[in-house]
Parts: sequence; structure tokens; C-alpha cells
Amino acid sequence: MTIDIIAFTDLQFACLTTEQLLEIKEAQRRKNDLTLKCEEELLQEKNKLVRNGIFQSARYALLEEKIRAKYQTKIDLVRDGLLFYLRYTVRFDIGGDSDFVAPYEVDYSLNYEERLMIVKPYYEETYTDAQERFDEFCKDTVAPQYLGELYKPLYDYFLSYTKV
Repeated sequence: MTIDIIAFTDLQFACLTTEQLLEIKEAQRRKNDLTLKCEEELLQEKNKLVRNGIFQSARYALLEEKIRAKYQTKIDLVRDGLLFYLRYTVRFDIGGDSDFVAPYEVDYSLNYEERLMIVKPYYEETYTDAQERFDEFCKDTVAPQYLGELYKPLYDYFLSYTKV
């Protein structure tokens, strides 16, 4: 089973408990079920239109948009529930210096996007060399928990600029 309901690094997944992994797996299963139901409903609507000889109309595009939006809302609810659960149960212990103090402002009252807008500029402004920036970001033991699922995209972003 491919996990695509959340974006975690392998290291973040390794820090999760069995219960947390089962919760992620269950959320992924629910997402997959909703995606399958969406595709089945779209196929049924398409077949109805074909039987009535009006498939080439813009009606299908409107139906498709409406049906996909309905299922995306349900998937977003599953994802938000999972993120809420993980936000309060996950404690990343990446290793390294346990006394590491984040060099940027750490304010857990901010949402994840606002946190990202603190961490990313800090590393970009402080480290001009891409490899050094990536290395320092990897040493940051606060960022995985502080950024949650936004850690992996930022990790990948910094990695993409290195000469690896």
C-alpha cells in the first residue's frame, strides 16, 4: 500500500509507534475507498450519458467536477482527522543533539504554513551554500515535529539544490 494521504520522510515514519502507523494505514485505506467510489460514480454517470446519447456535452464535465469535489471534501476530512491525531501524539526523536535549540522562532500556536514561512527563509538567508543549508537542516531535530508533514517537502526542496 502506497501512503499518499500525508507526506512524511522515511525517518519520520521510523519514529512512529505501531498505533500511529495503523492509524495512518486506516486513513489511507479510507482515502483509497473514497477514491474508488468516486471513480465508480463517475463511470456510472458517464454510462448514463452515453446511453442517453449526450456524452459529448459539457454536462459530464460539470458532473465530474461536482462529484470529484464531493469526494475530495470527504478525503480532506479523513486527512485532517489524521493530521489532528498525529499533531498531538507524534514526538519525533531523530537523534543527534537532544539539547538542540532551534535557531528560528518556534511558536506552536502558528499553523503549519506559517511555521514553514519562518523555517524556510531562515535557512535560505543564513546558508547561501546549498549543501551547507541542507546539512544544517538535516541536523535540525526540532523541524520534523514543528513542521509536521511540511517537513518532507522542505527537505526535498533543499535536497534538490544540492549536488547529490
